[in-house]
Amino acid sequence: MMKNKKLLVLVLVLSLLIVACGKKMSKDEIDGGETFKYVDQGGFYINNKNEAVPVEEAKNKKIVEWYTEPICPSCVELGDETKPYLKDIQDDDTLIKYVPLTFLGKTGAEGEVTYSDVITGIWLSMAEHDPELVGEFYDLTSSEEWLNKLQESPNQNQTIHEAYAITLSGKNWDKIFGDLEKFMQISKNSTEYIKTDKELASKTKDGRITTPTLYVQGAEKVVDVYDEANLKTNLEEALGK
Repeated sequence: MMKNKKLLVLVLVLSLLIVACGKKMSKDEIDGGETFKYVDQGGFYINNKNEAVPVEEAKNKKIVEWYTEPICPSCVELGDETKPYLKDIQDDDTLIKYVPLTFLGKTGAEGEVTYSDVITGIWLSMAEHDPELVGEFYDLTSSEEWLNKLQESPNQNQTIHEAYAITLSGKNWDKIFGDLEKFMQISKNSTEYIKTDKELASKTKDGRITTPTLYVQGAEKVVDVYDEANLKTNLEEALGK
C-alpha cells in the first residue's frame, strides 16, 4: 500500500469568487462565523451507515479525525484499500470526521480554482444539504478509478454532476451548487488553519501534517496508516469502542 503514484492535478474552470485568507485564523473562525447543522470547523461526521451525523449528536460520540485531500495519492490509495471493510469495523458509537484539505493541485495562479477546491467544497456542501448521500459520494470520488475517469472526461463539471444526480440519484444539486462558493472558502480556511496547527503536528510521527492523517480525539494519538501489515488492526483499534 501507499506506493508513489503519479499525481493527478485536475482543474475546473468555474466562475466563482474566492475570498483570500489573510491573517492566521483561530479554529473557531474556520466556518466563517456560521453555525451549520452538519458541518463543523471544516469537517463532517460520518457514521457506520455512511451517513452524515448532525454536529449536536457528534458531541456524545468517539471521534476519529480523517484529514484527506482529493488528489493526494496516499489518500486515494488508503481509501481504496480500506473501503471493503471500513464501515464493518467502525463501532456504532464512533464517527469519522472527514476534514477535506487542499494542500495539492495549486499552481500559484491568482484567482485559480482547482479540482481540489471544487470537490472539497462539494463534499462540505453536500454534507449540509444531502447528509444521507454524502458518504457514498465521498467514497465514489475518493478512488483511483474516479480520478482516472475524471481525467479522461471532456467535461469534468458534467461528470461530477452526473455522479451525484444519475449514479446516486441525488435530488439536491441546486442547493449544493448554490452554496459551493461558501463551502470552498471554508475548506480553504480549514487548510490554512491545519497548516499552522502545531498541536496536531506535534502528535504526528515526524512533527508535520501530511495527508492522510488520522487522529483519535481524546486518545491524543495519530493512527499509523503507513504500517501496511497492521493497517486493519490499527484502524480497528481506532474505530472501535
